[in-house]
Amino acid sequence: MVADMEAREWSLRQSGIAPTLETVIRQTTAKRSYLVTEFVRTDYINSRAIKRNTVRNYITLCKHLDAYKKGLHLGGIDYKFVTDFATYLRNCISVNSARQMLSTLRAVVREAIRRDLMDSNPFERIQLQSQRVEHESLTVDEVSAIERAGGLSETGGIVRDMFLLSVYTGLRISDVLALTPHDVRIIDGERWLYRKTIKTGAVVEIPLSRIFGGKGDRILLKYGIGKGIDDRYFKLSPNVTNSIREFCTAAGITKRVTFHTARRTSATLLQSMGIATNVVQKILGHSNISTTQIYAQTTHDQIATAVKTAFAQ
Repeated sequence: MVADMEAREWSLRQSGIAPTLETVIRQTTAKRSYLVTEFVRTDYINSRAIKRNTVRNYITLCKHLDAYKKGLHLGGIDYKFVTDFATYLRNCISVNSARQMLSTLRAVVREAIRRDLMDSNPFERIQLQSQRVEHESLTVDEVSAIERAGGLSETGGIVRDMFLLSVYTGLRISDVLALTPHDVRIIDGERWLYRKTIKTGAVVEIPLSRIFGGKGDRILLKYGIGKGIDDRYFKLSPNVTNSIREFCTAAGITKRVTFHTARRTSATLLQSMGIATNVVQKILGHSNISTTQIYAQTTHDQIATAVKTAFAQ
């Protein structure tokens, strides 16, 4: 406690503030008594313009902190705590998920320092670990199998159509769920989807009538019956894991599939059809073409065709 008070007195002097005993005690006590989860849930989230998905990250962080060390104060976040917490996270979630949680905690620490609730940043001495993950995309045959999958529940059928719409347009689930007839325009007699994406704010332009033979457009027409101009096509929760598992099982697909698989599949299929990478980039709304190159996997057939063409006798 004495060392903390001395550090607080020095910090106040460096800031040009004449420290009094009352001020030093009050600020030192605040640091030691402010619960991290309370700071995150009440002060940090409410004082910043944070997107819904990002808010979920902070709520998840609080759950992990409570599970690891309930009642943790800001003053308890030091180098040892962070390294021990990192080990704990990597033992219960994936390396990349652990990195995301630690990155979220790092942002909280930076804000606490900015508000003079912490003196030092233990993350300055810590290198966050990540692991490259190979994300699979679906083949044409697998997409066709999902199209044909039968015996689905009502929700399973809707999520299957949402998933296929993502394959045919490259949209993220957040944008699929937010789509309304207002996002569709008629240009030269053809239907185009114009939308500012939720995650990045990039505007995507998708020729619905043409891309993938208009399959995505037919899904929107199916769900657009009776909809007003600002009515959402799909009114479901983003938690669609069980429904994805349902239609994949019905389609005989055993590989791990998430909703994001649809977006990667879209990029891979468009590339395999000869669509230039910079065009795929615009359809997916990527600001950096290198992201598109990661998304679009080079398939076995593409490699075989390219080699045969290059070395044709």
